[in-house]
Amino acid sequence: MYQYLDYLPEYLHNVKDFQALGGAIDPQTDNLLQKAEQTYQNQFVLSADLPTIERWEKLFNFAGSGTLFERRKLIAAKIQANSVINGSALLNLVEKQSRVSARMEVLPKQYKFTIYLSALPSEAIPHKNIINLVDKAKPANMVFQLKYEQGAESQSFFGAFMQAGKTLEIRQVN
Repeated sequence: MYQYLDYLPEYLHNVKDFQALGGAIDPQTDNLLQKAEQTYQNQFVLSADLPTIERWEKLFNFAGSGTLFERRKLIAAKIQANSVINGSALLNLVEKQSRVSARMEVLPKQYKFTIYLSALPSEAIPHKNIINLVDKAKPANMVFQLKYEQGAESQSFFGAFMQAGKTLEIRQVN
């Protein structure tokens, strides 16, 4: 709790004018600090107040019903469903889809990432499904390549990548 007199030297604490000033300033400052704290809390859906939740509901065209906690959870779930996926989650999806192990290399300054599948090109991997999955989940400003790697030491690579016409090309990469 804010106390105006705490910011003054000790010898001024007993001055009636400063005490009166503190009596007028302290409630206003407390109110301001509470609003600043609530503004900070409103940045996070799970701690937002009712007017902020109502704005989110209006944005998502939700009907406001249930407790404040339930409404917060519903909005958080909607935001989570629309959020950009992170690299490890994307890699897990690719591994589940391809049924082989995969790894990823990211070149952030070039806005590019490569997913390497540890498999032979002759293995039955749903290339189009993986490419569509990654294309939908990746950030819009990034390009990606899907490549095969084989061998015990991963010395030779077979690359598969997507071109503008959504075609899949396989070629040897050394």
